[in-house]
Amino acid sequence: MMFYGTLFFVCGLGGFMMSGTNLWLWGISSVVFTLGELIYAPGEYLLIDNIAPSGLKSSYFAAQQLGWLGGACNPLVTGLLLSWLPPYMLFVVLMGTILLAYYAIVIGMNTPPRQPITA
Repeated sequence: MMFYGTLFFVCGLGGFMMSGTNLWLWGISSVVFTLGELIYAPGEYLLIDNIAPSGLKSSYFAAQQLGWLGGACNPLVTGLLLSWLPPYMLFVVLMGTILLAYYAIVIGMNTPPRQPITA
């Protein structure tokens, strides 16, 4: 499922990048991007629930919420990207970031669980 969420994210961002001033394409791209969010978010929480040890689930979910710091840094980083690079590169950077996140998820899902240390 996470693959499809990532695919919709990337396609939505690609649509934004290609839309220019066409409001219909912006609207369609928004719907596609939103579908990516709808697919991605529940899978993200399910993945965290699966990888977290039973006694540390709340800590893992709390660490996941640190992602909201990205929302706080977003205006600064986006402003710098738009100052230094052509506007379409913002979408390229976002697509690359989403693909890196998907890669990290795949690595996390394929990592075997740690065995407790016994003395």
